[in-house]
Amino acid sequence: MNQDIIDAVTHLLGDHCSSAVIQRIEAGQDWRPLWDTLESSGFTDALVSEAMGGAGLSPADALGIAICSGQHALPLPWAHTMVARGLLALHGVAAPSGPIAIAEPTDTTATDPISVSVPWGRVADHAVVHHQGQHWLLPAGSAEIAPSGGPGGLDAQWTWPSWPSADAVPLPDAAWTAWAAVTSAALMAGALEWSFELSMQYANERVQFGKPISKIQVIQQQLSVMAEHVFAARMAAQIGWHSPLNQFSLTALAVAKQRTSEAVTVCAPIAHAVHGAMGFTAEYALQLRTRRLHEWRLHYGSEQHWARWLGEQWLAHTDDALGAAMRVLEPQ
Repeated sequence: MNQDIIDAVTHLLGDHCSSAVIQRIEAGQDWRPLWDTLESSGFTDALVSEAMGGAGLSPADALGIAICSGQHALPLPWAHTMVARGLLALHGVAAPSGPIAIAEPTDTTATDPISVSVPWGRVADHAVVHHQGQHWLLPAGSAEIAPSGGPGGLDAQWTWPSWPSADAVPLPDAAWTAWAAVTSAALMAGALEWSFELSMQYANERVQFGKPISKIQVIQQQLSVMAEHVFAARMAAQIGWHSPLNQFSLTALAVAKQRTSEAVTVCAPIAHAVHGAMGFTAEYALQLRTRRLHEWRLHYGSEQHWARWLGEQWLAHTDDALGAAMRVLEPQ
């Protein structure tokens, strides 16, 4: 990852993505001022080649943008739009303005009412939708959009009475869903890091029985467990973003998404246990991350889904553990 990019994005989001801004957007207020600020930074085109007006970064260098977005619980699909624009540019397709979400795969037919689950669907102008073996770019304006997440959730169900052929733009064949999943993994890695740092800070400041609770052995043990999972999640995200944009490794995706999703199931409960009731309050920033972590964990396949897939791949090959690990880093 590029540290200069991380520093710049951290400063940008620190100035413009406060808890108050997040809560206003979650409540349904206008998100476009924040999006315009992100757009003007230029980072949205980080994966677009310089010849097409972007920065021409590799996924490994651009990973920091996604991790910082997760750390700040950015309530917009900025990282997913960055990836979508990179994939579109790779195939010479001009990207539309505004945030782009990537829908969960759907098996609907052309004669059915079309209904797709769209992560970030409440705050997106377009969605990449897989329909009958083809990916399409569909505008939000032609769909009926209904929130589908819990309180403060940003996911939505997009529905059309029939296939909106007049609005549908065919897209080139690319690993859309795979890159969406590995982008969610990077967001989780960032939010997990932030939650761990906040938990450590709180444990050092909260005094109980005459001493900081960080001195209590059971708290130390739980924070140690959390630290292990947070670091593993970051390494898994780096594995997922190791491949070039046009040579994606599905095994690397599976490792990244499975490991980061699994870390959520361990770390989110520990963070809230350390904070006690404080962590659940609307005024406190922890719940802004843990709620989003549980959303991202389920996007594009949970930890169980990808663990099963990895197990099937393991059983289908006869090489040893080292050989299987090396395959993770090989573009497929």
